[in-house]
Amino acid sequence: MKKTVFIKGAPVLSIAKPTELFKKKREVIKPIKTGKASNMIDVNEIKNYPKRYIDYSWLKSAAKVYNISSDIRDYVIVPVPSVTSDIPNRNTQAFELKDLLSFDTLSGRMLYQTFIAKPTYVDHDNQVPAKAKGVNLDVSIIHVNKYGLAKIVNLAAFDRTKDKDLVNDILKGRTGYSMGALASHFKCSICEGVLGPAVKRSCICNGTDFNDLQSLGKIIKGKLHYHIAKDFRFFELSNVDMPADVTATSDIYL
Repeated sequence: MKKTVFIKGAPVLSIAKPTELFKKKREVIKPIKTGKASNMIDVNEIKNYPKRYIDYSWLKSAAKVYNISSDIRDYVIVPVPSVTSDIPNRNTQAFELKDLLSFDTLSGRMLYQTFIAKPTYVDHDNQVPAKAKGVNLDVSIIHVNKYGLAKIVNLAAFDRTKDKDLVNDILKGRTGYSMGALASHFKCSICEGVLGPAVKRSCICNGTDFNDLQSLGKIIKGKLHYHIAKDFRFFELSNVDMPADVTATSDIYL
């Protein structure tokens, strides 16, 4: 079995205000080609998102595993800018845009889309699926042409019947979020050496193995030393009580 490394992302602020679905006016929507209207959300109702319908017909099955509500009206929805491509997070780990847009045959999606239907948690308490506080309904990738980067934005849902206090805190301004991913190995940003628990080759920048990474975040020969995640998949998004990443206030919606 391939060994993996758990990656915690740097916390970011949600840009748009949370949306309480039970307060939304439920209008009759004509069926569209991709599914039944009863299992769709009009994303245009949620601020700053392009108009398209989200199929959440899988929620009923997922609810049994995550121990959350199967009724979409029980959820508060929060758009969260979870990952910035090609820039290392505070843990000196980065995801390249070419990888985020690559197709994963195991999940049948592009890698950035592996967030979809994955659970939401609090503070990365993610070892037990039944401890989930909700689910990621959808994800988008938005190009930031001004900086030559892209931003992944999750449509994160939190179940008020599972954790009423958490949802109330989110509505009152608990706006920190952090992603979780699993990667089998990393590539050094300077020497492109491969590092990982199942990989023998080490990073030659400091001549150390995977568990001795004292030079990360330092400038070596004029370049920032960080690790680029490879063979990764996103598996959760957590609400966290930590300061926000400044990239969450970028102009990605302008």
